[in-house]
Amino acid sequence: MLQYKDVYVDHDHTYFGNGCPNAWGQDGAGGSTTACSSRVMPTNDSNPEMLSVGTYYTFHASTSGSGMTVTTDNGIISDSFCPLGWQLPYAGTGGDYYDKSKSWKMLFSIYGYTSDTGTKKYPLSYIDTGIYHWTHGKLYSMYVGGFMTYWSNTTKDRTSAYRLDHANPSLQSPNKTNGHSLRFVNNFTIPSSTARWQEILRI
Repeated sequence: MLQYKDVYVDHDHTYFGNGCPNAWGQDGAGGSTTACSSRVMPTNDSNPEMLSVGTYYTFHASTSGSGMTVTTDNGIISDSFCPLGWQLPYAGTGGDYYDKSKSWKMLFSIYGYTSDTGTKKYPLSYIDTGIYHWTHGKLYSMYVGGFMTYWSNTTKDRTSAYRLDHANPSLQSPNKTNGHSLRFVNNFTIPSSTARWQEILRI
């Protein structure tokens, strides 16, 4: 079967397709080359909500083509195609914003998360989106208990950027050619004793 493969980190790609349940792996060891019947995944709430995994974007695509303009560790990409007032979350390990409002570090600190524990339940309700590898031409790990990965606006170096990862929030730095879902943020707030954050815009 013909697969689409591209190893260049500065190419602008998106992938809108269905993911098959499959295990993590490299070429020949997991990964799906064919579409399945659904693009929605359940949250882990007691009353699950079915949510779309969204479109898979490379880092370059998610930052409106500017993903290669910043190549320093903890560098911030200010451009994206987020609606007015929304942005990709901050991440990384240092700098001016990695632990401030609109950062995953602040969000996880508020809720006391050290991994993905709780993030797939209300009020966050993240889902396992899986990953599209342009370099392999395959979808990986879109299934309950699999990977939830979302791009941030923060770079690691020329070829990698930070993401929210199921195992280590905002500290993972995969290749910019990976295809991840996006979740735009507006603001993180604690308006009452029932702590929650302002609505996440899913695309």
